[in-house]
Amino acid sequence: MDTARLIQDLEKKLDFYERQNQGEPDVITPLHGYIAELLAAGAVYPRVLNRTTVLGLLQEQATWLHDEEGWQALKDPVPLAELEQQRVVTFKSGLLEVVRPIPVADDMPQKLKQQLATVASLYDIKHGGDGWVAPHVRVDECCVTEMGYLQACHKLSASYGGYKISLEDEDLVGVGTLLWEQLRASRTDQEVAFKEWWLKMVLAYRRPYVFYLKFRSAQSREDFLAGAFQYVMADDFLHDSWEQCAADIALSENRMNAIVRPARRDSDEVRTGSVGSEQEAYCPALDLSQLDDVIERYRRLPNERVFDCFQWWKDARNYYDYETTHHLVEGIVKYECEDDARRDSFPYTHLLLQRSTQAPHLAEILFRKIHSSRYACLLLRHRATSHIGLIQIHEWLHRAAQRLSHSYDYDRAWQQLVFAQALEVYAIAHDETIVHIYHYLLDLRLDSVDDSHEAPAVNLTALRRA
Repeated sequence: MDTARLIQDLEKKLDFYERQNQGEPDVITPLHGYIAELLAAGAVYPRVLNRTTVLGLLQEQATWLHDEEGWQALKDPVPLAELEQQRVVTFKSGLLEVVRPIPVADDMPQKLKQQLATVASLYDIKHGGDGWVAPHVRVDECCVTEMGYLQACHKLSASYGGYKISLEDEDLVGVGTLLWEQLRASRTDQEVAFKEWWLKMVLAYRRPYVFYLKFRSAQSREDFLAGAFQYVMADDFLHDSWEQCAADIALSENRMNAIVRPARRDSDEVRTGSVGSEQEAYCPALDLSQLDDVIERYRRLPNERVFDCFQWWKDARNYYDYETTHHLVEGIVKYECEDDARRDSFPYTHLLLQRSTQAPHLAEILFRKIHSSRYACLLLRHRATSHIGLIQIHEWLHRAAQRLSHSYDYDRAWQQLVFAQALEVYAIAHDETIVHIYHYLLDLRLDSVDDSHEAPAVNLTALRRA
């Protein structure tokens, strides 16, 4: 069997383990077309919550809309740089992300109070809490016909002289497809069209995973992927340093309280419990250095090679960031994997992989968060990522085990068969004989496989006889 057919056959075998979304709606209706027209005509209101907007709010040069009090300035905000330095405010895909705030206590230092109050205000603005109006797509009343309103009233709600547009699961395929076609036809280039499509779909759906389009032409798909790739590459968040990623992990593991209160001292009083009943003092201000010991642990890990990046993020076991950037990258990979015409090239996925060692967050997304049989085979067939693909397939096979018989272990027999084929692809990627690869992996013992899932070891000795 030639290499291409070998990989296609392996993909088919792995597809048995892939969960199919049987409930995904795929019918495009006239109502979807009307909602897409309204989204194309609408605008983000009050404003896009990007870095420029937030900077204006914190410099007291801009206001934000409040349900009861109208346009209001934030009270005693702190500089944006302070919050970014402490990693409690970031911008992903250009949009504001804020850690979940904690209550302000009366006995806190004044500076700390101001910082926490500013974080809470930004969080409420983003999520529509405490009377603040969250960003949404609003269309003017004059754009909505009487008949159109009767058809789409369950998707529309009053919003300051217009209507707020909301989407549900059943709208993603139809509205997403038709909105992209309308914007691509009317906007100057694919990057402008994609940026508007992405922002309006995410705000209307209120969640970032909106990639359920049914492309009706190869050119439509190509323009979408090109626009998405350009948008991802322009995201400064991808180029955070490894140290900044370590700080994000430390903050996620220990929560915001860890940078509000000083680290507990290793003293006689603490060990004996003589100060246990006293309330611990607060830091004068948010202090990320309280987590230096955790950050240093990650800082010492190697990150130069592709496999180093994979292992680095694998060590961050409890950190999961499934925000906007993750879904953008996953969407690009998804649509390239679905495109049979380009299944042997994956141009944008390859470009993303090439940049992964210089973009830590991109490495996390590509090597930790995307689960697809075709993508795993793509990683497996290329030398630089083949170890990662082999490990992912090994984990995948054993996580999906099914006990089909008490008298014979069909699962293990099938796993051996599929993994033997994966090893054959791996050997081709390394220009080695399959026997040499078996010996190598017997020594390696797949130590990098996640041991938290108690996956039974692959019987490589049996595979050598296969």
